[in-house]
Amino acid sequence: MPEINAAASFLNTLNTCHPAIKFTMETESDNQLPFIGMCLIRTSNQIKTQVYRKSTNTGLLLHNQSHVDSRYKKAIIRTIPARADRLSLSKEMFTEECQKLKSIFSELKYPETFTDSIIRKFIASKLSDQQHNRENRVRVVLPFKDQQAANTVKKQLEELSSVISQMNRCL
Repeated sequence: MPEINAAASFLNTLNTCHPAIKFTMETESDNQLPFIGMCLIRTSNQIKTQVYRKSTNTGLLLHNQSHVDSRYKKAIIRTIPARADRLSLSKEMFTEECQKLKSIFSELKYPETFTDSIIRKFIASKLSDQQHNRENRVRVVLPFKDQQAANTVKKQLEELSSVISQMNRCL
């Protein structure tokens, strides 16, 4: 495997640059590769993603009986499904992640009705956003050249978006 040897050599070079900095390298195992909080899953013709937790993850979050304002507790329950939604490629993986979250929050003594209602509200808002955006969505994929070019294209797309919005209002 020349790619692994080249990667290992590069890792060794990185680790010799400074004594206080140490890098690690993950390799694919069972068609899965953990990468920045997500797991990349290689199938025959595509790559799927889902939330990744290290095996050492204890599920330690804010306990329900903590003396903290309830808005912080709600915010935790709201933000974690949002993260799962962004990292899960399929509805099945998102649903599986929501079940794990319910289990984690149950261990932290959150009432099931409390967590379920917040997750349901998140899903409902996501579905309504998707319905609204599905009709108006245009996706443009551009190669990245440099930051200056990216900023120029971004500005041009924003101007185009405002023109399209004005045209839609007139119709």
